[in-house]
Amino acid sequence: MRARESGLSMIEVSILLLVMGVVLIVLMRPLGATIRQAKIEESRAAVKAAKDGVMGYAMAHGVLPRTLSQASHTRDAWGREMLYLHPAQLSTENYCSTPAQSLDHTLHGSGGPGEDVLHVAFLVASTGADRQSGITGSGSSIDIGEAGDDIVEYVTLYELKGALCP
Repeated sequence: MRARESGLSMIEVSILLLVMGVVLIVLMRPLGATIRQAKIEESRAAVKAAKDGVMGYAMAHGVLPRTLSQASHTRDAWGREMLYLHPAQLSTENYCSTPAQSLDHTLHGSGGPGEDVLHVAFLVASTGADRQSGITGSGSSIDIGEAGDDIVEYVTLYELKGALCP
């Protein structure tokens, strides 16, 4: 008669690996959500910093930068280019002497459905984790629809003048 060898059988090892896999999955799910939330917060800070960079550029030069890279970093926490929209006239003429009536950039739905913001001087945005932008439009009309996780900062001409004009 043979003596029983010590150790684990293949079935016992398989069960052990299965249990360890389930425990790892349970532990990793909250970690993934925490990492995603950290990226969102980092992107919020990046968009705010870009907005502040544009304001600093405007203070130093009297006009808005033509591109975001002239004033600030241009990428969000996911490494994607941020969106920068502004009326071309504010890159060539001093915003302090620009009448609001001549600035016809409007954000539609930015405060909620049906709410518009008039005379927008510039907008900086990240498409967020889902890479789907809810920001559409051309010319003077910019729509913020179902933005999902878009991160948007904007400044109106009134805010720009109030902060930077003598």
